[in-house]
Amino acid sequence: MQPRMKVLARERERAARAYNESLRFNPNDAVVWVKLGSLYAWLEQRDKMKTAFDHALYLRPDDVSILTSLGESYDHLGNHGQAVQLFRDAVHLQPANADLWIDLANVLERTDHKEAIEALQRAEELKPSSAGTWTLIGMHYRSLKQYANAEAAYQEAVRLEPNRFNLFFLGNFYALERRDKPKFRKVCERLREIDPPSADKLEQSWR
Repeated sequence: MQPRMKVLARERERAARAYNESLRFNPNDAVVWVKLGSLYAWLEQRDKMKTAFDHALYLRPDDVSILTSLGESYDHLGNHGQAVQLFRDAVHLQPANADLWIDLANVLERTDHKEAIEALQRAEELKPSSAGTWTLIGMHYRSLKQYANAEAAYQEAVRLEPNRFNLFFLGNFYALERRDKPKFRKVCERLREIDPPSADKLEQSWR
């Protein structure tokens, strides 16, 4: 892994030089400042990361995507408290955005499980119409060992889109967390109707 990581670091340094060159011609490109800041986070160059994001936020002070990118960068560097605050700022700007509440829950999982659960509940209250959003809610509840909530979220994802992806997540949950064979078999049967290979793979998860 070490040689691969060194190659990846060199590629990121080359990308950072390219972004800096681009900014020399157009210093008002907030998107490039964000990309540069994210690169510096991966290179663990905290000061340069902060400078790049400061430029981006100066150009677009209320841009939620910049706040979340900066939050992800701080989270990557292990500064979870700062990451949480940035995601709180983001949901303050867009409180009706369920995905932002899920992102907040994601960073809170490392600092405060109770608040993470509350953030997921706020996302649910918004009644998102995307099955993918409900699957994410289920995954985070599962990680927090809130199994009843996780099951309900996975079921909602299947109700909205009964595709192989959502059925597989629900069946896997029944196999590994609930150990509920009747419900597991029912999901397998539904999955087999649309994707037999995925049903075969799911059945292997029951031990």
